[in-house]
Amino acid sequence: GILLLVLAFGWLLRGSVLFRTELVPAVNGAYYLIQSRSILHTGWLAMPDFPLLFYIQAALGFLISTLTTPERASMMSVRITDLLFPVLGAIPVYLYAQTFDPDKKNSFRTLWTILIAGLLAVGSGNLLRMVGDFQKNSFALPPFLFFTYFLYESFRNPQWKHYFMALLFFTLVCLTHLGTASITIAFATLFLLFYAFQKGDREKITAV
Repeated sequence: GILLLVLAFGWLLRGSVLFRTELVPAVNGAYYLIQSRSILHTGWLAMPDFPLLFYIQAALGFLISTLTTPERASMMSVRITDLLFPVLGAIPVYLYAQTFDPDKKNSFRTLWTILIAGLLAVGSGNLLRMVGDFQKNSFALPPFLFFTYFLYESFRNPQWKHYFMALLFFTLVCLTHLGTASITIAFATLFLLFYAFQKGDREKITAV
């Protein structure tokens, strides 16, 4: 229930910015319209870029176009993706908070951890400044957080599903944004190095 409350609060905050104006707000808002419309018309991006978000926006725009004009559908698809996806970063925050109390012996502490950390995750000024503008950046943040969580879980509780999920979210980040992909690769490298040093395994340190 607390997680749903945090998600709803995040969507309300972003929606209050995204739907305040006639056009997608901020300086670069039109860029996402151009790219997604280009995919709908030609199947390709108008300008070379990391493609994942634009293809999701184009696919959603195609579905919405069955109900309204293509122009309005493109506008709605860009706004909807920028509304929904960045807020999902609260979910890995929730998963992280649960790992600190796996036996749920102190559910009150866990509840407040999830609530405070979740509100910071969805309501931070930096994330809200990217509404309409740096959509790829904000879209890539939840997959990055999911990747860090599942990488952590892969070492804490080795299972094939954790390895698979870490690889999946790593791939999603690398298909979305160069800067976030660079941070993800750097994080993974440092994480593996710290793990190797902790184990004192020279072969693993060299491999990393």
